[in-house]
Amino acid sequence: MRYWIGLALGCALVGAATWPADAGPREDCGQTGNPDLAIRACTDLIRLNSRDGVSYGNRGEAYRLKGLHDLAIADFNEAVKLNPRDDFAVGGRGEAYRLKRDFDRAIADFDEAIRLNPQNSFAHASRGEAYRQKGQFDSAIIDLEQALKLNSRHAFALASLGETHRQKGDID
Repeated sequence: MRYWIGLALGCALVGAATWPADAGPREDCGQTGNPDLAIRACTDLIRLNSRDGVSYGNRGEAYRLKGLHDLAIADFNEAVKLNPRDDFAVGGRGEAYRLKRDFDRAIADFDEAIRLNPQNSFAHASRGEAYRQKGQFDSAIIDLEQALKLNSRHAFALASLGETHRQKGDID
């Protein structure tokens, strides 16, 4: 859905005729299964429309998946600058900070992503994981259980919840 909204806005802003024939399918920008392809496709779309926040967010996610956290944060910053209400970009930036072990910045971003969209199970789970990594197990459990209420099939939240209980000494 994010992709199609971005595509519609991009076409409206730059005109559909300006898409290069060799840019590849525009859905490649959101391709999480192939981060290199996503980075190339998003970069092409950003060249066409430097105000395409969705492409910055998608490229940031691709950089994050490749472990290029500083590049991810830069792209998420640009996406948030273009759309301050983009909970995906705010949460993605938080996840990049979490992976860099900058837990306070990560938690601040997850707080904002949850404020923007209280139903964002990813932000609840990731904030819970950041709390777990900080050793704040009770806060972690609250967030991870909320993530599972929002999405009972959230494997990351479930695994993190189990690890939090184990670290807390709650083996049962």
